[in-house]
Amino acid sequence: MYDLMESKRSLTEEVKRFVQEMVVDKVKEIEETDEFPWYMAEHFFKKGFLTLLIPKEYGGFGGSIMDFCTVVEEIAKYSASLALLIIVQTVGTLPILLFGTEKQKKTFLEDIARNHRLIGFALTEPKAGSDAGSIQMIAKNNGRSHILNGKKSFVTNGGVSHFYSTFAKTNPRRGKRGLTTFVVPADADGLIVGKKDDKIGMRGIPSTSLSFKDVKVPHFNIIGNKGEGFRIAMETLNRSRPAIAAQAVGIAEAALEYAILFAMKRRQFGKPIAKLEGMQFILAD
Repeated sequence: MYDLMESKRSLTEEVKRFVQEMVVDKVKEIEETDEFPWYMAEHFFKKGFLTLLIPKEYGGFGGSIMDFCTVVEEIAKYSASLALLIIVQTVGTLPILLFGTEKQKKTFLEDIARNHRLIGFALTEPKAGSDAGSIQMIAKNNGRSHILNGKKSFVTNGGVSHFYSTFAKTNPRRGKRGLTTFVVPADADGLIVGKKDDKIGMRGIPSTSLSFKDVKVPHFNIIGNKGEGFRIAMETLNRSRPAIAAQAVGIAEAALEYAILFAMKRRQFGKPIAKLEGMQFILAD
């Protein structure tokens, strides 16, 4: 346990130094310009933050779920948007990492890690959110490939990703057991990126819809077995949820720190409000 915590402390300090050097002065600009920070993504790739769970043999960071959470928590203290970038990139790679063949891993994971490619996760649809079994996107086998038709909603990094881990029904009659996972290149003919969602926060990272109109996807790009898509989606989301919690913890830690600093500076009744017992109760809670 000591070695584990020592490793976490070491990574935490490394991320803190990186944030102070490269992130702090850019956070306001990233949120205000409402543009994807490609330069920051490049820095993240070089540090290994966008390949955290990809094994070193494929060019990745080769980290653990704890490493994933550690990086996300520290980044989230300064930018929820940049923490989200790390989360979504990792979520996009997980189907390949967990269920891909060796050849698929070498093809896709190496391309992502070595050529600094972004990958999104396209699961949600206008009529299917938490209920993934209600997905309406269809993938028909034409013998040489699968033809995808349908629409995805709220795709984080839509329009900037190079690939999308996408879920469609290859057997609509089987409900969630008819779902299959595909890796779809962003430049595939018929893949149309919708208007960027006008969000109230985390504006530095885009969210869009994706429309699929007769998009041809090679059989090689099927991850896992046909009909295994629901399981793949659930396994992927389960692996990512600790990082979602870590992002929330990072945001909360920063909020508490700002509140304490304000309470120490703000003076009422001749003293800092941090000296008022009622305020201390609030901060302690």
